[in-house]
Amino acid sequence: SHASGNVTLESIEIFKSHELIRKPTVYFRCQGEKKIYLPDVKERNSLYAFKGEESWQPLTTLTGRKCKRCGIYEEDMLLSDDIFDEWELCPGDFSPAHEGRYKHYKEKEVNATFLCSKCNSDSGSAGTTSTPENPNSSVTKSKIGLVLILIATVIILAMAIFLYKEEARTAVHALTIMVDTRKFPSEPYFQEEWHKFHGVNVSGPLALTQPLHELPRGNRKNFPKFRGDGKVHPDEHIAAFIVACGVLGVEHEDVSVRLFVETLHDNATDWFYHLPAGAIIDWNTMRTQFESRFKPAEDVHALLAQISQIKKDPSEPMREFVARFNRLINKIPVNTRPVDQIQKCFFLNAQTPKVSYALRRANLGTLILDQELAVSVEDDLIMSGKLKRDPPKSKSAASPSSTSGPNTDPLVQKLANDLGSYKETISSACTVCRCS
Repeated sequence: SHASGNVTLESIEIFKSHELIRKPTVYFRCQGEKKIYLPDVKERNSLYAFKGEESWQPLTTLTGRKCKRCGIYEEDMLLSDDIFDEWELCPGDFSPAHEGRYKHYKEKEVNATFLCSKCNSDSGSAGTTSTPENPNSSVTKSKIGLVLILIATVIILAMAIFLYKEEARTAVHALTIMVDTRKFPSEPYFQEEWHKFHGVNVSGPLALTQPLHELPRGNRKNFPKFRGDGKVHPDEHIAAFIVACGVLGVEHEDVSVRLFVETLHDNATDWFYHLPAGAIIDWNTMRTQFESRFKPAEDVHALLAQISQIKKDPSEPMREFVARFNRLINKIPVNTRPVDQIQKCFFLNAQTPKVSYALRRANLGTLILDQELAVSVEDDLIMSGKLKRDPPKSKSAASPSSTSGPNTDPLVQKLANDLGSYKETISSACTVCRCS
């Protein structure tokens, strides 16, 4: 029969600690048995020797030739316990030649000597050192794996959010170039993306004349971007946009409008998609709405001051003055632009007293008719040689009632002749600006 005996711990040295903050709690345990704590083992690289008479000895009991699955462990307060080493502890490991001692060593983990004088008393075999069977069971590697999983999860979530936002942005821009922007698209994807923008009109701001022309296939990265943050003046953005359209060879108005929408970002995009349904019908309305929203207030005040004080230079052709006057009017945003009657007054006040009086007598009612008449009369006088563009050497102080006198300006005389069939009363339409 084979002897059985108690296994005691003669010495132990640990080379590392799996705990980073507190002192390690080391214990020995065989499968199916209770933990045997080693209360004195607290420091790394320190050899602890025992007499075999300690209160926690023996570690276990081996019977006959049967082995046990045993190991040396370190308690972990959060995760599963860390393992210094696990191995099969067998009676044959204890060599009688070494007084029943068995040495177990694992590199960078633990070095321990066990004693069992009766475990292998009938055998002359030398003690052996077991090779660890589970090198991948270290909980340290489990912790590293857990951290890597968390990092990967965060990266995946960030990428998912980024792609989601990009798809939403692409869908919204696609809505601006639909074949018919006055009809809400039937595709569920476009419907879902559109409704994500709170308060946006379903039918969209664009109501361009059909059919629409194909957008250019060239590189559109050179188009400027406008964010509505005050860093870029609206006039600068429009000028840069027109240059980019010229480089790309844009010829059609509807293409210009849709490309202009693509240049809007951030605050400007939010403004555009909150415009009333069908608010943009062509490039002029697009530009006017854009300038009305983003032009600084001081620019508008300056434009109003200029148009109210504008004067025609004596040497300036009437056609050029009309163009200059209209350009200045068109620069003023629609929501602050003077009404038509006020514009008519500004135009009349810009003329010489004789021309202004003659135009008032005509009482044509609109600014456009006044401008057309003034240009037509001056063209006729120039072609007949009765009027030169050079400024006169002296200005006449004649009163408005002397329009038919011998010293009357040829332009005024021509106006008087052409207006003989008009009413003789002075128009009262411009009384708001002292035109009567």
